[in-house]
Amino acid sequence: MGFDERRLDIWEAHIEQAVSKCAQLEQCDEDILDRYYDDQAITDNSAHEVVHFEPFGIPHKRIGETSLPSWLAMTALEQLPRRQFCLDNDILLALSPGLFPDIQVLKPMFDLVGDPVEHVGGTVNFACEFKERMFEAAVTMNSIRPGTGRKCFFTMLPPSLLPIRGSGPSFGKVVVLVADPRYLVMRQLPIWEALHRGAGFGLKRLHASDFLKNYLQSDSHLGGFELQRLAMWAIEAYRQPEKIKIVFIEDFITEPTTTMQGLSRFLGVPQDETLQTAEGQLLAQKDFGLFFPCKNMPEMGHLLDIVKDFEEILATLPSGVQALWQDNMAIWSTLPDPRMASLGLSMQRHSLWVGPAWWAAHSFGLCTPCSYAHRGKCRAGEACSFCHEPSHPARKRDSLKTRNRRKQQHQRLPSRTPSPR
Repeated sequence: MGFDERRLDIWEAHIEQAVSKCAQLEQCDEDILDRYYDDQAITDNSAHEVVHFEPFGIPHKRIGETSLPSWLAMTALEQLPRRQFCLDNDILLALSPGLFPDIQVLKPMFDLVGDPVEHVGGTVNFACEFKERMFEAAVTMNSIRPGTGRKCFFTMLPPSLLPIRGSGPSFGKVVVLVADPRYLVMRQLPIWEALHRGAGFGLKRLHASDFLKNYLQSDSHLGGFELQRLAMWAIEAYRQPEKIKIVFIEDFITEPTTTMQGLSRFLGVPQDETLQTAEGQLLAQKDFGLFFPCKNMPEMGHLLDIVKDFEEILATLPSGVQALWQDNMAIWSTLPDPRMASLGLSMQRHSLWVGPAWWAAHSFGLCTPCSYAHRGKCRAGEACSFCHEPSHPARKRDSLKTRNRRKQQHQRLPSRTPSPR
């Protein structure tokens, strides 16, 4: 079954209206975004404990257009936005399902928040090794106990199913881990294979081209359709910038210290021994891979190779299937997050995207603007360690009189000649 084209057109129109209005007023138009959010809500709120097998022959359950592991309780998850499952100081890490295998940043994040977890062994093979910290699993098992200090959970649920907005109970802070959607979609392959094994069916190998074709044609996706789910998080982050933070996984890979310091600042964690411990854990694991075990190549190289694989496979699929991806991806270039919008332009051109070095520091407000970028005279280009983001006010150049006076003062300074011995 394909996508509902009429609903997709409405969704795109609301995004474009929201972004256009935000650009005009420099603030979020609540009415437009509320209408957008309502369009994304599930139309049938009755959560069924029915096990589905299409499109991959792998058992799973569904809430609306969101597929989830079959061992989760849909009835409990449907009540999430209305029940008191969290406190205002609790932290939620929103992960794409494609990040679940081999993720090594969860334990440092738990330690940073002050909610450490015991883990025997070094590397983490799967996020569900911290099953008690997976929010939807904890809700299913009814293991959340309020009033026990600040807690940190992670989730694959889309924002429409989570307690993050409105006057009811909600998380205090949400960190959304983002990457190139092409990478995240392809990384879901081992997830579906793991679900098949978890259901007691032995190993099932999925061919990459069959997986991508079925993924794009399906009307339900693990954690929600990747492009739409991340776009919804971008909208929510724009609506609630003090509460929701978009963080690219590339920042953990290329700028781990800056990223942990920025997260410490966003989460209100003192920059003391707790931060140093979390940084140390991240740096110790970095050379072995934070999101994929990369022993013989840089992790960013692996990420880009996966994106190349996606584009090569997409080019072999029928034109109608390719159009489904293009239609859903088109709105990314208009998202209010400038980094995601830049990535959207690269996806439209079917090209690779690598953010400049200053993105991580700028995202957390820790950057120093480049004095030459706004005049187009920075010789370092994207390799410049100073920030080139255009939202920084241009630094006014000193007048010619001031520059000449400074030059004369410099010339009058005594030269430093070695004293005779």
